Amino acid sequence: MLNSIKIFISELLHIAFYWFACIIPKQKIKWSIGAWYGKTYNDNPKYIFEYVSTHEKQIDIAWITKEKKVRDFVRSKGYKAYLTYEPHGIYHMLTSHVALFCQTKQHDLSGSCIGPSTKLIQLWHGFSFKKYLGTNPIRMPLDREVPLLINNILLFIASVLFNKKFISLNDLPYRNEYWESYHLICAKSPRHKQKFLDIIPTLDPSKIIVGEYPRSDAFFNSSFTSPFIEKIKALKSAGAIVGIFMPTFRSRGRSVPEVFLPGVEEFALYCKSHDIHMFMRLHRNDVSLFKESPFHIISDTDIDWDIYPVLPNTDFLLTDYSSIYSDYPLLNKPIIFTPFDKDEYINFRGLYSEYDSVTKGKCAKNWGEVIHLLNTQVVNSESKSTHSPTSHTKNMVQIILISL
Repeated sequence: MLNSIKIFISELLHIAFYWFACIIPKQKIKWSIGAWYGKTYNDNPKYIFEYVSTHEKQIDIAWITKEKKVRDFVRSKGYKAYLTYEPHGIYHMLTSHVALFCQTKQHDLSGSCIGPSTKLIQLWHGFSFKKYLGTNPIRMPLDREVPLLINNILLFIASVLFNKKFISLNDLPYRNEYWESYHLICAKSPRHKQKFLDIIPTLDPSKIIVGEYPRSDAFFNSSFTSPFIEKIKALKSAGAIVGIFMPTFRSRGRSVPEVFLPGVEEFALYCKSHDIHMFMRLHRNDVSLFKESPFHIISDTDIDWDIYPVLPNTDFLLTDYSSIYSDYPLLNKPIIFTPFDKDEYINFRGLYSEYDSVTKGKCAKNWGEVIHLLNTQVVNSESKSTHSPTSHTKNMVQIILISL
């Protein structure tokens, strides 16, 4: 009985917040922004947020997060931040003219606090070889059993407030996100733009803007520093080679440790004999699975949730299917692809056909092949970074402002 009451109150609040989001006036100068399920402070939203906070003072922008430690960290940098369900956070979202995110408004912010008149800016989170989610709309289904009486009461209340009949709670508008309703969608390249249009042909092409992602500005900003970055710089100053491994999370099939730990001892010995220090950045679901590893696992606290300022200090990248492959070339440093489970991965997720052509000559099927490529592309070669004077963040902010 107590659990049923909790469900009723929770869903009633969501319905009430969305009703307010539909009727409350929006403030032209107010923006809400968040990233990665409200759990982190990184990616394209972070760079847009800091640029707007610093250079567009007329805009009242706030970082929205579900994590108190993230909120406190953002505030420590002198920026405005709120928890998703604290009163100030709810009010900021309810009254925002613009909402920006890199997953969905429901994941990164709160779908029930973002009304239909708020302009949605999809900053996106990366152009990779993996096939994208091809469903439209994106749904946030209720993950709890709801007693029939409570279900019917909630649907009745929703039908009265929104003047529309709903068959189930999953049909409520704040649980569905339609790509066509986005004001702008950010694509990294014309090819990336076409992928969006292939997935959802009903998208208006004029809504999709093309340009390098704001997060890549971290590659060319020497002011970024941290104890972790200084640690890497010290290793390099002593003559070490520093590599980073960024494998893709597996939602099915073998986990990342199951794919990459077999046979890794040979690679560990090679690294030791050539003074190569390997760091690994994992998906949060994989971190706890690595009990023993030759890699130095990078935690969120090491890097304040953002890996991009670290990457310019590395000498090469190992990855399999991650979108990092489309950003790292800006550094003009070697990439070695590690699709050890390619056939298996294709069966449950799928890859675009470009994978073989892009990775040709840089692709390893096991650690022995990784060692061979390291010998030819890293250990016995020299690479130089290419620095760009362009602020991709500034360019994107200007496009957004012009479009509003």
